Amino acid sequence: MLRIADVEVIGAARSRPANDLRAAAGILGIASPAVVTAGLPRIPAMAFVHLRTHSEYSVVDGSLRIDDAIARARADAQPALAITDLGNLFGAVKFYGGCLRAGIKPIVGVDVWMEPLQAHGKGGNGGGNGGGGADKQPSRLLLLVQDAQGYLNINQLLALARTTNAQRAQAWVKWDWREQHGEGLIALSGADGGAIGQALLAGDDERASALAQRLAALFTHRFYIELQRAGLPGNEAHVRAEKPRPDTAQGSLF
Repeated sequence: MLRIADVEVIGAARSRPANDLRAAAGILGIASPAVVTAGLPRIPAMAFVHLRTHSEYSVVDGSLRIDDAIARARADAQPALAITDLGNLFGAVKFYGGCLRAGIKPIVGVDVWMEPLQAHGKGGNGGGNGGGGADKQPSRLLLLVQDAQGYLNINQLLALARTTNAQRAQAWVKWDWREQHGEGLIALSGADGGAIGQALLAGDDERASALAQRLAALFTHRFYIELQRAGLPGNEAHVRAEKPRPDTAQGSLF
């Protein structure tokens, strides 16, 4: 199970180089990389935490105001809250500061567009990135920042996507970039919008298994199969298709 305690508050890490901490802390508006966790609540083992939250900064895919989300989380005594806008970190500074002032642990993340695997080789094999099928549409992958290095890496992924791989008015992350910039990031599979979910909904269990194994290898002990039951089209079909298998037991279902 994903433990929120494994996600550091940027600026509180002690094992990262000082320059990395200063860079990440400076971007988020933290005065210094000193410990900022004082006063934040101790998180119970089974506390509920929103890990997929699109705010007003998702533009066409969200309308929730950050201040309202933080206020509601505080009213519900939620110990932590994530922001995972679609393809950007525009609201990260406002969210981070607001959470700290409210005594809530901030978790910064992004819901990224992943480039269709067919773009990486003949037959859509993705150069070994997946099974024998091919994606016709981009898929989604949720990335959560675990530490200061992860924050730097997620910025690098978004910068590369926006400057070198903007497609259909979307910034697509290439699969091989994650091998270079995956440290310090926790990955959630994207549920029915992710590559694994899309393969399952297409009835291609073999390809779904191959994708799950590859993601689990790239994000060692930091990859989780994601299930959603939000009443949206495709949610229930994906939940029914996602059955326990030895090759996907490496991730937790939630």
